[in-house]
Amino acid sequence: MVTVLIAIIIGSLLLLILMTITGRKSGNISKDGKNKKPRNNSAIIKDANKRLAKDPRNIPALTALGDVYYSQPDYAKAYPLYKSLSELSNMHPEIDEKTVFLRYGVCAFKTEKIEESGAAFATVLKKEPNNYEANFYIGKVLYVKKDYEKTISCMKRAASVNNENMDAVRIMTIHKSKGLEFLVVFVAGMGKQFNLQDAKSAVMLDSDYGIGCNFVDLEASIKLPTLAKKAMANH
Repeated sequence: MVTVLIAIIIGSLLLLILMTITGRKSGNISKDGKNKKPRNNSAIIKDANKRLAKDPRNIPALTALGDVYYSQPDYAKAYPLYKSLSELSNMHPEIDEKTVFLRYGVCAFKTEKIEESGAAFATVLKKEPNNYEANFYIGKVLYVKKDYEKTISCMKRAASVNNENMDAVRIMTIHKSKGLEFLVVFVAGMGKQFNLQDAKSAVMLDSDYGIGCNFVDLEASIKLPTLAKKAMANH
C-alpha cells in the first residue's frame, strides 16, 4: 500500500513539472509561475496609441495598429496608418514595403480615394509586375475611371498569374492540379461511382488497345466481351 502511494505521489510531481515546462515553452506561463494572458486587440490598440502619442512615426506602433484595423476590417482607421508607413518606407528599410503599399492601396480604394489607390498599386507593380492583388485592384481602379480597355488587360494579367501562395480558394480540375501542393484540398464527387458506361457499350475504342467489341453467337443466342474489350474495361 505504501509503495502504491509513493508511486502516485512521484507520478503527480512528474506530471506537474511537465505541465510547468510545457506552459513556459508555449509562453502561457511566466517565470514566476503565473499564467500569461494573450494580448487582445484592445490592449494592442491602447499600447500603440500611447506610443504614437509620444512619437507619431513609431514604426512598430503604426504597424501593430494597422494590422489590427486591417484585419477587422476597419479600412477608414487603417488608411492613415498605412499612408504614414508608405511615406516612411524610403527611409526605413525594415518596413515591409510590398505589404504596406498593398494595404495602403486597398484601404484607399475602400475609402474611395481612387487616385491614391492607383498610385499605391502602381508602386507595387514597378517592383513586382505579376503581383496578383495589385493587378486585380488596379483593374478595379481603372474600371471606376471607366478605362475599360486597360481594365480588361489588368484583369487578364491577374487571372494569368499562377500564384500558389495567394490567399484565395482555387478551383481546378485534377489534371490542372498535377504537381501542385496545398495544405487543404477538397475533392468533389468522390462519393460517386466511376462512369462505366463506356465499358457497357457494344464497341470500345482505345489509343493503345485499338477496337474492342462483343462476341455474338447467334446460334447459341449469347453475347460475351472479347479479350480486347475486357482489357480496355480494366485499363
